[in-house]
Amino acid sequence: MFGSTEEKINSLVKRGKWEKIKSKYLYSSGVDELCMLARACGQSSSDDSVNVLVALLNATDQKVVLEALNSLGKVGTDHAVANLQLMFREADPSNKELKDAIQTTLNKIRDREKE
Repeated sequence: MFGSTEEKINSLVKRGKWEKIKSKYLYSSGVDELCMLARACGQSSSDDSVNVLVALLNATDQKVVLEALNSLGKVGTDHAVANLQLMFREADPSNKELKDAIQTTLNKIRDREKE
């Protein structure tokens, strides 16, 4: 079942069907679906993809947030930097995994902008 859901999400992202993605998957309560969505968006550098990933940063499950951060590190732009900086400041200092992931994502985006 996951294979078919993952294939559907990947196909929608490749075809740029952002309204369908938002209505069907973005507000899903399924952690696995949200992680699949984050991974798929990491393969598209469109503004809509970055917007979906920024929205996923507000997920309640840290696994989803970490997937979104990983994908933002691949396709994120300077438009995501302010959200990431705020997220870093507001993150629980004891959550080292999250803080490290945010910092890594910021570094990847900044390094790409220098090129």
